[in-house]
Amino acid sequence: MSVHNACEHSTDYLGCHADRLAVDYTSGNVFYTAVPLVAGGFVGVGVISPSGLHRRLVIYGIKPRAIVLDPNRG
Repeated sequence: MSVHNACEHSTDYLGCHADRLAVDYTSGNVFYTAVPLVAGGFVGVGVISPSGLHRRLVIYGIKPRAIVLDPNRG
């Protein structure tokens, strides 16, 4: 599953794409920032499990410019 498809399926709003990615090497989860392709598209931070079966919106409504993970701090 591509991050682009996960972005579309994990929100009620269609029309977003992943802008920045970060991989948590301890869990394999992929965190991404999303930007809208159309007005009203999802904007925020999401996470996808390594298998792609679990997707969650972590932060909604902000416009992040980058994403950094620190697995040592949890």
